[in-house]
Amino acid sequence: MSGDERATADLFRRAAEIAAHIAPEGDLMLEVCWHYAELLVAQGRLDEAAELLDRAEALCEQSAERREL
Repeated sequence: MSGDERATADLFRRAAEIAAHIAPEGDLMLEVCWHYAELLVAQGRLDEAAELLDRAEALCEQSAERREL
């Protein structure tokens, strides 16, 4: 993993902490989960990505958020 990828992952983890504090079931958490999962897929960390995508999907369903899959 490059330094940029590591820094990006650190920022996504921090964003998830902030989103969890503000509204753990809100649209901010949905976006963080979705985009963090994209990074994990690019890194080949598919199991971790799948967990985040499942969370994003559940949040979409709860809020009736329209999405592209």
